[in-house]
Amino acid sequence: MKSGAEPPRSSAWRAVALALAASLAGCEDTPLVYSGADDGWIGRAHMPEVAADPASPAAFDPHLDGFEAIELRFALAHASGARCTVELSRGGVALGVLPGTIDASACTAAWSGRDAGGALVSPGIVDATAIVTRGADGARATMAVEVLRVGVAEVQLEGPGRAPLLYAALDGLRYGYFEHAATDVPWRLGPDVVERGGVALEHADGTPRAPPAPWDDTASPPLDGESADGVEHDTFSLPTAWIAGSTLEAAVRFSTATASGVGPALVELRVVAPDGLALLDPPALEDDARLRFESTRSPVPAVGRYDVAYGWRFEARRGPSAPWTPIPGRFTTTHRLYGLVAAPTFGRPEVPHRAWVDVVDRVAGWVDGASADADAVGARIVEGIYYELGLSYDRQSGASHYTNHPGGFERATFELSRFRDLANGAVINCSDAASIVSTYANMVGIDLRYHIIQHRTRTQFELHYLAAIGFDFAASPFLSGRSAFRYHAIVGPPDTRVLDATLALDGDTDPSRPPHEVLLVQGLAQADYLARLTPEADQVRVWVDEKVTIR
Repeated sequence: MKSGAEPPRSSAWRAVALALAASLAGCEDTPLVYSGADDGWIGRAHMPEVAADPASPAAFDPHLDGFEAIELRFALAHASGARCTVELSRGGVALGVLPGTIDASACTAAWSGRDAGGALVSPGIVDATAIVTRGADGARATMAVEVLRVGVAEVQLEGPGRAPLLYAALDGLRYGYFEHAATDVPWRLGPDVVERGGVALEHADGTPRAPPAPWDDTASPPLDGESADGVEHDTFSLPTAWIAGSTLEAAVRFSTATASGVGPALVELRVVAPDGLALLDPPALEDDARLRFESTRSPVPAVGRYDVAYGWRFEARRGPSAPWTPIPGRFTTTHRLYGLVAAPTFGRPEVPHRAWVDVVDRVAGWVDGASADADAVGARIVEGIYYELGLSYDRQSGASHYTNHPGGFERATFELSRFRDLANGAVINCSDAASIVSTYANMVGIDLRYHIIQHRTRTQFELHYLAAIGFDFAASPFLSGRSAFRYHAIVGPPDTRVLDATLALDGDTDPSRPPHEVLLVQGLAQADYLARLTPEADQVRVWVDEKVTIR
């Protein structure tokens, strides 16, 4: 038969064609098979036969994490010695040709989602046509594949264990407080210059928009000069704080981008819950769908900083009777979660009496997931302040540099905003150390208060050897050689145990003379603490049981 001629329209031809169509039921396109001989089509046995494989991916998004290529798969029969190529087109316009691989029962071709020029194909339906040839024999079949953009537009993390966080210095401004409430959305991929069906998942040039990574500035939230409060409200990933061991619910808003901007034209979509979450709603996925998930385990098992990545995966099918096939790759959202001992505890309800992001981050780094026990975390706070903040005791006069006592010891105000910048230097006294320890502890949920030690009848009390913060052991913490305190500030829980980052005690059997054994004050019984601090332990009183006011 010459090129362009019509095949014979005999009843025998129609019978064979119908039989072949029946053998390939469920395929998108009945293959056309030509023998190459003048006596007609499909006239000889063992001719190549090809049909779209229903298990071949129905849709894909080349922007998803981990995507490399999809495997276009066509079922074959009588393919021994045959060759295969796959032609791609849209609306009759050629997009490229892929080399195919033939095994005993299939022709497969890997497609990266790019056209012949190397550009990613825009959303819409692409026709993939497998052409199988063996000598003069040939067969072809076409299937439709939908190119999508699918991802996440917003993730709300909710639960009774979530606590508000406070940024202390919006745009670097001291006292520039910005509260991220426990009900605020922490992750969002907001509008962009291109919008298809809601939130844009790609830029105008077709390149993917990167999901926001956890915000690393612990002093200020991300900024937007065009917003009313100067803060970025469109695209961000802000941290959240949780009582250790808490589970959470995630309310997730999804976005799909297609050629029409309405929804997939060819396929149905559904979402697959990522590791660590279980889906509470039906998985059907449309643009702007809002689905709820719950954690299957606590993402914050202890006090620490946890960057949790959720890989959202998707599946597609061509209709109710078709199998679901995975869409290769995943859309990853990453969330920074801080673990706390318990809900933050303060003496006042108003801002800035919240858990400050930079303080919680520092304590989380010190504990690093080792524990959620209040005693262990409190001990690590003392150790971190004593050794790691570069602070030293005021040996000149023992004066306070960041804590004021307006109206007496019963009212202490801690200038935390100035301390976080070391605006008054790195020299502190006991009031400052007590303010730092108690405030840091309160922000991660440990109920510590500050206390004052004074002699019952005199203006000062004597000291054993001690190692003031920043210095080695000495008989006196002062340059003058005076070995006595007029008062001393410590902190502790209600059970009278003592935490103190101002100094280390001599932990050996005789604290009144060398040698010395470093003993950090990380929850000592009050009687033991006083006996190692002063030879006048029976003559001092411990009074005041208050929380500091912070600003």
